[in-house]
Amino acid sequence: MYVVTGATGRTGRIVTNILLNYGKKVRAIARNRDKLHDLEVQGARIVSGNLEDKDFVIQAFRGANAAYVMIPPNLEADNFYEYQVRVAENQAAAIEQNDVKYAVTLSSVGADLPEKAGVAQGLGYMEQCLNQIESLNVIHVRGTYFMENLFHTIEMVKSSDKVALPFNPKLKFPMVGKRDVAKVAVQKLLDLDFAGKEIKYVLGQRDVSFSEVTQILGKVIGMKDIAYSQTSYENTRTSLVRSGMSESVADAHIEFIRSINEGRIFENIERTPENTTPISIEEFSRQYALLYENSRAMA
Repeated sequence: MYVVTGATGRTGRIVTNILLNYGKKVRAIARNRDKLHDLEVQGARIVSGNLEDKDFVIQAFRGANAAYVMIPPNLEADNFYEYQVRVAENQAAAIEQNDVKYAVTLSSVGADLPEKAGVAQGLGYMEQCLNQIESLNVIHVRGTYFMENLFHTIEMVKSSDKVALPFNPKLKFPMVGKRDVAKVAVQKLLDLDFAGKEIKYVLGQRDVSFSEVTQILGKVIGMKDIAYSQTSYENTRTSLVRSGMSESVADAHIEFIRSINEGRIFENIERTPENTTPISIEEFSRQYALLYENSRAMA
């Protein structure tokens, strides 16, 4: 039996769906049960609760042989790193106490950094917690920047005809589609052919800059003159807090982006055929265009 945490998330839902399609027994964990009705209909056992509740997590992992482990976002956390630590420790305890033999984690580029990793700092701690369980075979899937984050730019494009973010416009770095990450993770869960502690990077089809990405998105939505503007960290932080993020979560995002711009995140990562995956920014742009047109139609 498989346990999937964050089953309502970008990759968790895909992983759960594929496991069910292969006839596997899946216990899907999420904070909001109502969001998993479609997976329940397909046969998943839905367990709703808080991953910060250690007793709940231990019970939820009971009987599992393998697990897909992540730290779901908590945009209102007063101290984001401490939240990550609690969730990581609870899931590690659940895996150890229930003698779960296999785990695949949703980690991130930057998880290897001892400091200044921002939102990836707690994911590095999660990796360390699981690596300390001697009986556990675990693969840490370190995805890169999700292309789906670009959906957040739709409203700014509609209102200002530009993409404004704090990334260096000329810096090329890997971007990945969520389905590529999920497919790598779920294949490992289906095969269960790994042993010990491993790291698997998932870097998308190629490295791209935000100037290039903006032009590709503009072309597909019929906006040839679209521009990219680099915003300051301070202004971005203010916007994130105004949107509902806690100051701690906003700071973690800014620190992660700063480390990308300053070359720390990808400094020790080499692109190889094994960590290169199919979905290109051009393919993703078609999804972007569809959501953009639907958003305009509803305005």
